[in-house]
Amino acid sequence: MRDRVLVSASALRVRFPRFVLGPLSFAVTEGAIVAVIGLNASGKSTMLRSIAGRIHGYEGSLVVAGEEVAIDRAAVRGRVGFQPDRVPATPGFRVREFLSFVRRFHPGWDDVYAARLCDRLAIDPDARMGTLSKGTRTKVGLIAAESFRPPLLVLDEPTSGLDPRARRVFLDVIVDAMDGASRAAIFSTHILDDVRRLATTVFALSDGALRTDIRPSEIDAFIDPETEACDPGPRTV
Repeated sequence: MRDRVLVSASALRVRFPRFVLGPLSFAVTEGAIVAVIGLNASGKSTMLRSIAGRIHGYEGSLVVAGEEVAIDRAAVRGRVGFQPDRVPATPGFRVREFLSFVRRFHPGWDDVYAARLCDRLAIDPDARMGTLSKGTRTKVGLIAAESFRPPLLVLDEPTSGLDPRARRVFLDVIVDAMDGASRAAIFSTHILDDVRRLATTVFALSDGALRTDIRPSEIDAFIDPETEACDPGPRTV
């Protein structure tokens, strides 16, 4: 049975002038696919960026792939495949140049796998990043995050901007990547079908507070039927 903990947070708190995330305590084990849901500005991106080693300061403890993030962010970043909500890249870079740049930071990068993902996601390696739609850039971001098969995938709004067909293929890539592997994935989303399709676990954020007691089958209970927004409400203890 896969029960190795890949992410462990204890009293994690991230402070900004007008917003505080946490304190959060949670664990993510191998085999889990965690959906992080909540309204805009509830703290989803901050939580994911913290896990991916992209936040410089926090209180409490956050251990990812065996490393305390505050002690060795570089080691954590090397073990996490991170797709931000907006994939950064020099507009003049071709896709293959962007992937080649990312490749330099990940010794486990698999060129054959990356090429196969490009084919599967209908990505032209010679296309320039500046000409790509948001959805296509998102697909390139997944290739960059997944091509070295990291222990942990962290995806921020991964299917935003994708048409229904592209979204199905994108989700299939994630499902196949996790199938039978000693890995885990954490993704944020506003699309409840993505939660139903992928998630084994749901984390719900509301005003920086976390609930981890919601099952994927229960998410409809937290949806406003008029706005279709997900509001998990205050944290339960």
